[in-house]
Amino acid sequence: MKNIFIVTDFSPASRNAALYGIELAKFFSANVHLFHAFQAPVQVPESYLLYKTEDVWANIRELLVNEAGAINPDNLVHIEISGSEGAAAKAIDTEATLKQADIIICGMKATAKGLRRVFGSTTTALTRTTSIPLLVVPEDAVFKRPARIALASDMDQETSAETVELLKQLGEKFSSRLSVVWVVEEEMQETYTNRFQPTPIINNLKGLNPEYEFPKGSNVAQVLEQFAADNAIDIMAVIPHKHGFFNRLFVESTTTHLIFHTHIPLLLLHQQKNGDTNADAGINDFAEKH
Repeated sequence: MKNIFIVTDFSPASRNAALYGIELAKFFSANVHLFHAFQAPVQVPESYLLYKTEDVWANIRELLVNEAGAINPDNLVHIEISGSEGAAAKAIDTEATLKQADIIICGMKATAKGLRRVFGSTTTALTRTTSIPLLVVPEDAVFKRPARIALASDMDQETSAETVELLKQLGEKFSSRLSVVWVVEEEMQETYTNRFQPTPIINNLKGLNPEYEFPKGSNVAQVLEQFAADNAIDIMAVIPHKHGFFNRLFVESTTTHLIFHTHIPLLLLHQQKNGDTNADAGINDFAEKH
């Protein structure tokens, strides 16, 4: 993990996520990119603009400089600040791709449903937009070495080694105990347990000596939350897939539920995709080192 991309909206929740990211950066000796997506206040012909994008960026730059100082007071981590004008999820994904980010980190407010809905909509949009691993850090989560990591999986998932590479890095760096979790219907629990066969996910994680768990229940999100609480899980990882029944049942409902209800960091590991890494021509980008 060389490049950590931290998204901020200057709220307490994003400050907490940034502090989490700084601690990760220290362990991995990684660079940090601190980013804010913004909209120009007025969309009118340029000759009538009350606020130009450059003026907006000047104000945001000052906020980012102050934020960088607040999260990195001992200056132990190299931070680059940047911002883009445009729709938040797209701007975040574009900039993170340009920065060759290994992970995107964003915060989730634990209370105040209105604010959480706004920032949460950006976070959930990112689950559909980006192929970069996304770590959602709740406002009440405090960084600690992840002694236990759980990966919620579907038996039928075909997962590449690249998809779980970051999970492997975390597990190896912190010597974490890894549980691969399949939530099964009660009547199928014995069948899955007795007839379990290694899947591509397991083959790609065998260096971590994962344990296999088959908690039963029909509400996947609630079962995962209870499993995390009962087993002192420090990070819950999931692999959203974009197609098929599993997507409709698990990704759109369970992942969204976990994002809004989790009290531990949630790591979304997306299947890697090939695509154009150039910035969208319609997004104004500003960046500088700090």
